[in-house]
Amino acid sequence: MRKIQLYKIVFLVCFWVFCAVFIITYDAAVLDFKSEVQGGRYDYLRVLLTGIAACIVGAALLGSLEVLFLGRLLRKQPFGKTLLFKTLVYLSFMMIFISIVVSLTISFEINQPLLSNQVIHAYVDYVFSPRIVMTIIYWSLACMAALFILQVSDKFGQGILVSFLLGKYHRPKEESRIFMFMDLKSSTTYAESLGHIQYSQFIQDCFYDITDVITEHDAKIYQYVGDEVVLKGKAEPVGLYGVVLT
Repeated sequence: MRKIQLYKIVFLVCFWVFCAVFIITYDAAVLDFKSEVQGGRYDYLRVLLTGIAACIVGAALLGSLEVLFLGRLLRKQPFGKTLLFKTLVYLSFMMIFISIVVSLTISFEINQPLLSNQVIHAYVDYVFSPRIVMTIIYWSLACMAALFILQVSDKFGQGILVSFLLGKYHRPKEESRIFMFMDLKSSTTYAESLGHIQYSQFIQDCFYDITDVITEHDAKIYQYVGDEVVLKGKAEPVGLYGVVLT
């Protein structure tokens, strides 16, 4: 697993743990830190730790699914379609983990085994309560927000979004960079033989194929110029190199 993939997983874990802490604390405050189950004893700290543990496990699994499978499978699909599909997949998995947390919480509150009739009945009541609707909406928005950030980061380049949010581009700064120009060899010949539509798809495939190599070597895409891609990376002293992509 490459460093950039690990960063994505860590981001998803941290983001969704924050969302879990917020919603658990909010629900507890609304309920005045009391159990919804008749005769139950609410333990905020236990509920919080259970939710965080489940969220860490779930987010790590979903993050691994994202960087190792879904990211590659859907990388050539439209942005909106990718975002919607991933949100539905992640929400389905999240509802499973939410069900586990809710069932464990009920079990702790009434001090009954996890699969006892009392726990099952209380869980069914929760599933058919108005709260489940708000839970689905909340986690749908949380999934879409996290995936939107990842998709934007992938589309515009690693670190670009964070730098923009932190105002890096509003504060001029002198940096040492090395540039590499990658140009497609005999592009005119390809364009004439393939036609403009197939040639455009061919160029996109070339850029997709080199993306993993670029990120693996900690380089960044500076710009695209027709069939040429300009890369940049840190270097000392500043250098300028060219290469032909064959």
